[in-house]
Amino acid sequence: MPSIQPRLNRLFAKDGKCFDVAIDHGFFNEMSFLSGIEDMKKTVQMIV
Repeated sequence: MPSIQPRLNRLFAKDGKCFDVAIDHGFFNEMSFLSGIEDMKKTVQMIV
C-alpha cells in the first residue's frame, strides 16, 4: 500500500498546522448550496 505521507505533506505545514476550508460541498449536485459563493475565485481570496 502506498504511503499517505506525500498527501499529508501537501496538507500540513512543517510546523504540523493545517488550515482547510471546504467551500465546494454541494458544488456538483445541489446548486442551492452555492448561494453566495458563485464566484469561487473571489470567495477563496476573501478567505485566504
